[in-house]
Amino acid sequence: MNSPLVTCLCITRSRPQFVARVSRCFALQEYSNIEFLIIADSWSDLPGSLDIPVTVYARARANWLMGDKRNVGCELARGEYIALFDDDD
Repeated sequence: MNSPLVTCLCITRSRPQFVARVSRCFALQEYSNIEFLIIADSWSDLPGSLDIPVTVYARARANWLMGDKRNVGCELARGEYIALFDDDD
């Protein structure tokens, strides 16, 4: 039996140091069938490198609210399940 794909969705804005921490936490997950999806306002919201196996990035529009970003993330997610990774928790 194959394990279902889980999408870990992270919404961020202007906090690359937090995204770096979230990516480290993501890399520690024992479940292997996962993807990491980041919705950010710009490339500068991301750290220089991420030590994770799969990353999907989408750029948000300037006027999007948090809910808009989550909705787009859910649409882009390929996983059967979605886990929210808050960048500041």
